[in-house]
Amino acid sequence: RPHRWVGQERLTPGSAPALTNRGIEPRATVLRTFAVAHGDSYIVMPGGLARAAAGDSGSAIASQSGADSKDMWVLSAERAKDTEFWPDEPDSPAVAPIGALSARAAEHLFWLGRYAERAEGTVRLIRTINARRDEYSNSALGPGPAAAVVLLKALTRITGTYPGFVGDDAATLLADPADELFSLVADRQRPGTVAHAVHHMFEAIDVLRDQLSVDTWLVVGSLLESFDRLPTGTHADDRNGRDEATTTLLDTLLQGLLSLSGLANESMVRDHGWQFMEAGRRLERALHVAVLVGSGLGSEHSAPVESLLVESVLIAGESIITSRRRYRSRADASSTMDLLFGDRGNPRSLHFQIDRLGECLPLLRTDRPNGSTERVLDLLDHVVRMVEGMDSSKLSALDDMGYRPELDLFVSVIRSHLSMVSDTIGADSFMRWRPQYAMAGIVDTIRPLVPPSPQSPPRLEAAT
Repeated sequence: RPHRWVGQERLTPGSAPALTNRGIEPRATVLRTFAVAHGDSYIVMPGGLARAAAGDSGSAIASQSGADSKDMWVLSAERAKDTEFWPDEPDSPAVAPIGALSARAAEHLFWLGRYAERAEGTVRLIRTINARRDEYSNSALGPGPAAAVVLLKALTRITGTYPGFVGDDAATLLADPADELFSLVADRQRPGTVAHAVHHMFEAIDVLRDQLSVDTWLVVGSLLESFDRLPTGTHADDRNGRDEATTTLLDTLLQGLLSLSGLANESMVRDHGWQFMEAGRRLERALHVAVLVGSGLGSEHSAPVESLLVESVLIAGESIITSRRRYRSRADASSTMDLLFGDRGNPRSLHFQIDRLGECLPLLRTDRPNGSTERVLDLLDHVVRMVEGMDSSKLSALDDMGYRPELDLFVSVIRSHLSMVSDTIGADSFMRWRPQYAMAGIVDTIRPLVPPSPQSPPRLEAAT
């Protein structure tokens, strides 16, 4: 299958002076030039990209080996005229098509919305748990610690940071959850943590500089630095300082995330980019609120514990004030589900997110007219019918084992359908790049280790 292989002759590079710590030294250098299609031919652009090896002449000239790259410009004999860049006559300005959004930008906007909402939801839940722990810090028994245990287990399920508070070491972690909670805030390498979500949110923002307001950096530019200032000691005194710093960080993060949300709503044009970001945000919030209610209220507890859990779920779901105003006597599991699942006017409810997601989906650009948009809308329509036909009294009903099976089934179906919606959006609107393989050194022979298949790029073995 020779058509599946590309070979490149090894060239003898030129040499250029490079300024190093030891002075000016010669470095092996290559120049990459570029050509632009013009009719049936090509025009070679003046200049190119110069790349110099990091070490002596035996070093590979590759970015992976530390090579330096510089733009190479070719100066003209005369000063360039201003009219080369601007038209002599003020013609009508060129306007990009409404749907002119690259797949890469669309994907980063979608995940910017998801990561921002994921970070906010996790921050709210951890703040709620910390408030419960502080409130009952002097009591090892009673409704307060029992409610905190349920919330800690819910935190693991919502963030997907297993084994966490539900694994083999759950008893140890539940007895002293400080280290695990700190990890869920500050461990950037651990998927599901606040730091992980914020880090990927910033990566998306960095790629989307031309899509977002410059005020975005004023709002959230210092959040990553806040993580670097967190103390990491495990000594008792160090842990006290660490816990106080973590509380301050959570407050700072929530302020920044709320500001980012407000900036997106008040400063971004409602174009395709905003629709992708909004779809990601609404999808993530819908998933969060569904799992929050399902994990926090999924089983039977004594009346005092149930009351604390209901209140905690409402606080984490940013609906406690509405609940107190609406249900003046006492909120329970059923009324909480009405408010967080079925209330169309509550911007934190599941129904509200599904409505907004339904408004975004028909406007998203898809490159494959294969009926996928209709399939997504059908999935979403099923979710809408489930939410509109929801009976909170049935969802809150307990079985003989003390669980709420209807609630568990409801949340499972919601999660499944919304995950399929997310996967379909990604498959239709985001470009998938094949992995790249770099080979450094002198390649004498190349042969495939396995027969290449259309599903995966061929694996290569290089003999040097």
